[in-house]
Amino acid sequence: MSYERIMVIGMSILACAGAAIGQPIGQTSIPGGTWWDNQSFGTQPRAIAEDEYRNKHTAWSYRADSAGWPTRHVLYSGWNEDRQVWGPGNGFGIDYASHAGHAQVWYTAPFCPIITYDGAYGPHTVSTNLLCLEVTDGPVPPRHWDFVEDVTNPRSCVDMIGNLHLFATTTPDIETIWLWYARGQILRNARHQVVRVDWDVYADSLEYQDFGQIDQPCYAMAAARHAPRVARAWPRPTGSTPYRYGFDQDLVIQISEDGGASWSDTINVTSFVPPDTACSSGHFAECNRDTFRFWRDISLLFDEHDQLHISFVTSRLSFWDNGEFSLNTNGLTSMIWHWSEATHQVSFMVNGWSFYSRELGDYWDRVVQRPCLSVDESTGRLYCLYQTFDTTAQNVNHYCSADLFCSVSTDEGVRWSVGTNVTRTHPAGNPVPNGQSLLERDPSATEVVSSGLLHVQYELDHEAGDANEQSLPLTWNEIIYQRIPVDSIPTTPLMPQYPLHWDSTGFYAAAQERAHPTAAEFALVAPYPNPFNSTATIEYSLALRASVRLAIYDILGREVAVLVDDETNAGSHRHTWDARGVASGLYFVSLRSGDQAQTRKLMLLK
Repeated sequence: MSYERIMVIGMSILACAGAAIGQPIGQTSIPGGTWWDNQSFGTQPRAIAEDEYRNKHTAWSYRADSAGWPTRHVLYSGWNEDRQVWGPGNGFGIDYASHAGHAQVWYTAPFCPIITYDGAYGPHTVSTNLLCLEVTDGPVPPRHWDFVEDVTNPRSCVDMIGNLHLFATTTPDIETIWLWYARGQILRNARHQVVRVDWDVYADSLEYQDFGQIDQPCYAMAAARHAPRVARAWPRPTGSTPYRYGFDQDLVIQISEDGGASWSDTINVTSFVPPDTACSSGHFAECNRDTFRFWRDISLLFDEHDQLHISFVTSRLSFWDNGEFSLNTNGLTSMIWHWSEATHQVSFMVNGWSFYSRELGDYWDRVVQRPCLSVDESTGRLYCLYQTFDTTAQNVNHYCSADLFCSVSTDEGVRWSVGTNVTRTHPAGNPVPNGQSLLERDPSATEVVSSGLLHVQYELDHEAGDANEQSLPLTWNEIIYQRIPVDSIPTTPLMPQYPLHWDSTGFYAAAQERAHPTAAEFALVAPYPNPFNSTATIEYSLALRASVRLAIYDILGREVAVLVDDETNAGSHRHTWDARGVASGLYFVSLRSGDQAQTRKLMLLK
């Protein structure tokens, strides 16, 4: 599809981007800060996680001062939900490197977040930091580091059977980036605390699977929370043009059903139609065919049914421009899209059409970018946090401010609401004085909405532009934690639907019926939290009054607990399983009524 077909709606939405000035939606607090501008290069890692006690764990790249050689470390801070405080202080360092960064945080119960990052220990090295916490005394120093040699820019995930998966790159020269995959087994002590990752347990990890050359570190991984499913996504050059450096790419994925032991065939999510480079017809607009191309940013998420969702960014690539061979990238225009594993269809999420001709901040920045998906497992709603630049709010160096927006889908990604500005820090006036050009950057959010809140982490840069790349004055930038009530994000109006491809294939023509159960269905909702430490909530719905049996079984099929065995009214019902007297392990929740039955997996970790 051509960008020109959606230009008008893009201009009207972006004109409102800087209109809402005031306080952020929800509550904010500050885990720490840094003199370093950008938190990632390429796809933003998920830098915040939540444990089963609602405590938050976050990490970021830290530069201690504004002078001298930019030594950079990774800092960690933990939010104690009972005390409502971060600790300790500005966070503490978890690496021994001279130049560490690109931190990603995952939580594995009990009390052990896993943080993956890279650091210059000589050669670039991916390090896995297993940070164990004491309940009463707060965070303690990390107990173990594991290394994967000579690679950098890690993206990771932890699956439900205890495997840590890594995507990372190696750069033998300035124009070559090779992508690698490895997995290891998380080892625990007798108290189920994580002690290290065994990278030698799997043969494929010893060989480091090679995915070929890519143009940028824009790749991601995700794991399902209720099944041993894992997904990995990366860019693949289309080969249709000689254009490099990330301008002519498809997005491809693979899915594993068994914790990475085997993988599906590669699925091309975008399948862009290459241009007619001969164009003998002389109809150059038609000869361009698809003018979208995948651009840098990916977010992967498994929903409450363990179905994969992807949000990704496209930029523009035109082979022909006004009858001339040009490979015009119109560098700042971008769009955000959603892809569903259930349908293999794409839907339109966010419009970032722009005529702005200067750099927004960094050379790689686009008008809308950095999507991050989350799910509310109690409602099935999907949320997408993303960054939007306001081209009407420029500082004296002509770099643009940005805010974070959030869109919501109530039908599993078929349609998305027009984004809501959730940070709202744009100052009035243009140009914006030095030090007042606020730029919310590098956003990430927890995978799951909890207690009706979307939990978000980002850096609040006090000067638009990239000081690391453009020799701008450095500023002290806070790392912000924001808890956003999801009822404050409107579900309407909805974005209009536009096709991804020039021939209108591969997109939703109309909203389809949601798969999340309603009170008019017989359905067992995925238990939560999962894994859990002592108690789990189990919900189900009935279309009619009926005799119901809700029971728990262990992996050998033995009945462990019966929560319901009685006549039950139609509607939605909720029960709590107290498993404090039960051993750790995998259990099955069974709902039966007459000839109807549904089962869900549930992992108990103590």
